[in-house]
Amino acid sequence: MLAPDYEAFAHALRNATAPVPIGLRCMADAVLAERFAVYRNNVHVSLVDALGESFPVTKALVGDDFFHAMARSYVQERKPSSEQLHEYGRDLPKFIAGFAPANELPWLADVATLEATWSESWAEADTPPLLVTSLAAIPVSDLPELRMRAHPAARLVNSPWPIGSIWLAHQAETVDLGDIRWQAECVLVTRPHAVVELLLLPSGCAEFAHALLRDHLTVADAADFALRASPQLDVGSALGVLIESGAIEEFIKS
Repeated sequence: MLAPDYEAFAHALRNATAPVPIGLRCMADAVLAERFAVYRNNVHVSLVDALGESFPVTKALVGDDFFHAMARSYVQERKPSSEQLHEYGRDLPKFIAGFAPANELPWLADVATLEATWSESWAEADTPPLLVTSLAAIPVSDLPELRMRAHPAARLVNSPWPIGSIWLAHQAETVDLGDIRWQAECVLVTRPHAVVELLLLPSGCAEFAHALLRDHLTVADAADFALRASPQLDVGSALGVLIESGAIEEFIKS
């Protein structure tokens, strides 16, 4: 199929009002438009179901009917760009942020962002994380000048909403959102031992993690930055949390 033909075919799959693409044939006695409509519907259902699998908490928060309607609108606008179906929907959070019926749920897009990040972490390269024992050979005097390379599967997600608490609440058999404190959260997403895990980082530790893993500051500079936000921060404990969570791949000497 030529590229222009493919684009016409993809456009017809996304839009129910589009005509049947030129060049398609079917068996005698079959109505081409009806058969293509069935195929189009099957494609939509498959993509909507895939989105539901990738965003189960988002789906649970709004209910099946709302999610299906939102997902179908998304499918109509965006076709898959990869044969890997688990990659479909990476920009669903951005779509939700502009989806008018979801305006009354301002935290929904950020919850979807966290779920998309979970999928990204799950699909990342399988490399061993840094072990605490690896630092044993480093003289204490050299530690402040070390830089840390984040593990490929490590992600930090910030939100003005308690997205981590919402996600964690939905991992229980019975979902209870009654005890959630509606405040900003920083969520560390890691994948130690091939299992994706989420960890809520308190103030100070969150700033330290950003400075160390995102901004690539030395341990000393990252500590100074974090201590300005949280003077009571135990830097050693914060570094231990990042290492034990599998967020660091290796240390780099400056």
